[in-house]
Order: sequence, then structure tokens, then C-alpha cells
Amino acid sequence: MKLIKTLLPWAALGLLLSGCLMKLDTTLEVLPDGRVQVEGFWGVDEDLATEVYPGVEGPEALAQTLAQDLASALGPYGATSTPKVEGKVAGAFFQTPPLRLDQAQGLLEALYGKTEEDAQLLGGVRLARKEEGGLFGKRVRLELELPGFADSMAQAVVFRTVTLRLPGKVLETNGNRLDERTVAWGPGGSPFQGYVVYQAPASLFPYLLVLLFGTFALFLFLRRRKPAPAPPPSA
Repeated sequence: MKLIKTLLPWAALGLLLSGCLMKLDTTLEVLPDGRVQVEGFWGVDEDLATEVYPGVEGPEALAQTLAQDLASALGPYGATSTPKVEGKVAGAFFQTPPLRLDQAQGLLEALYGKTEEDAQLLGGVRLARKEEGGLFGKRVRLELELPGFADSMAQAVVFRTVTLRLPGKVLETNGNRLDERTVAWGPGGSPFQGYVVYQAPASLFPYLLVLLFGTFALFLFLRRRKPAPAPPPSA
């Protein structure tokens, strides 16, 4: 199931009739070991939700239904979802366990869809990581691409935000720095291409290796300087 592709035709119809709202917030937290934990809130206003889920009445029931759809779409990635109502928007909050980078991309594809053939969904999903540097410090470049929405949908997707929480200090980005380790993009409905370069957490192993080598070298030095034993006294 491609969740966004399921909602888009109804959103286009709702926009033509009376306007509509889709709220798409996604946060990716990059852990020190390179894995990614994904969480977010995905919801639609009551008018649109009623078109997508006929017979389901009330914001709480609509949120419960959307949470079930999210759980079905994201279940292969271990995600959990919880119904949530924000004003007139019924939706669900979801969260995954730590995922490998390829698994995180698969989850985003399950939400958006990865093809470029849909007339209302432009572009695909890409999540890439590249490391630079040596033992005593490295820089990591993380690139994220998400589909955008056609002009006919631009007004429908009022809120689409993406946030990255990083394990090191942000060095370079085309997003908005919320603090030294958090970057955000949006709201907006255009095809999304974000990148960030951050300082990876330092590993203790190189320093322990240097300490061990230094200790061994000092031991050899002191051993060489140890005075020879005095000869026995002559009879």
C-alpha cells in the first residue's frame, strides 16, 4: 500500500470541491551507529477523510482507521501507530525502531511510493549516506529526496515538514538549523531535495590504540635504561 497515493485522488477531488488539508510531518533521527529511527504524524481533515473512508464518522474513528492503515503499510518495518486528532485533522502518529538506511528508504517508499509515473506525485524517494575523513574524525553527508506534488495539489498539501536529528554538529545544510544538531525543511509541497553534512561522533578506539602504543613504547624505553646488575665482589 502506498499511503499517499491512496489519498491523493481524493485530495484532488476535495480541493476542487471545497479545498482540503493534508498534514505530513516526518522526523528522521540518525543514531551514532548510522541507523535511522523514523517517526511522524500523517493526517487529513475531516472532509477529506470522510471521502476516503465512507461510513466512518467522527474524528476519533477516522484517526483510528488511518492508524490501522499506517500500521498495515509500515508493519514490515516494525512501526507502531497511534490515533491522534489535531483540531479538524484526524491522523496517526507513527514510530519505528532503529532501521538500516535501506530499510528507512523502504519505509519512506511505503508512505509515498517510489515511481515517477503518477500524475499527481512527482519524483521518487532516495536516502543516501557518505562518509569522509579518518580515524580521528569524520564528516558525514546525508541526502534525502522525497516526491513533490503537482500544481493541482499544491494548495491541498498545506503542511509537509521534514526534520533531521543528528548525532553530531551540523556543518553544512540547505535546510533551516533549529539547533546545532537539528535541521528542518518545509512546509511545502514541491519535490524535496535536502542535504546535511555533520560531524560524526568521535570513536574512542583510535585514542585507546594510541594510549596502548604509548604505554608499550614507554615500557620498552624504561626497560632499556634499567642499569645492569653490579658484578659480584671479588674474593
